[in-house]
Amino acid sequence: MILMIKRKPMEKTTKNNSTEKETENFTTVWDSVRRAKTVNGIQFKPIDKLLYSYLLGWQVSKDDPNNKKVTKVNSSVRELQQELGVSKGTIETSLKTLEKMGLIVIKSGGVGFSNEYDVIKFSDVESTNVEIKVDQFMENRKEWREQHSQKTVKPVVKPLNN
Repeated sequence: MILMIKRKPMEKTTKNNSTEKETENFTTVWDSVRRAKTVNGIQFKPIDKLLYSYLLGWQVSKDDPNNKKVTKVNSSVRELQQELGVSKGTIETSLKTLEKMGLIVIKSGGVGFSNEYDVIKFSDVESTNVEIKVDQFMENRKEWREQHSQKTVKPVVKPLNN
């Protein structure tokens, strides 16, 4: 699966009934990222997955007229906070966690400047360092369905013998 932020035009009707085209953004999350429970022994929380996927989405930018591969992502903590709808502290904690996991390298831009993030592709992380577990609930659910689908239904009404 290719991970990128895609932009598609949307139409929006304004108060004066004119139609404007608007760009709607969304972030795709790789299945392997979504399923991972830990990376390098560190718990991979949902906010970490979201932030990582958001940053990784900028690796290839469709808005780049030359469609070149982006290797560095520039963004301030404030921009990330606004984009993901979480607090500044949450972003800062998640960035530190992603850096400890080896998924990003942070180069500080200094006070008032955007940081530079070198985002490492998930597939480039040593597979032995990434622990992916199947949720026990799903295992139990599958087993339960298999057991209950094999049962035969007994008729409630006895047939009439003439």
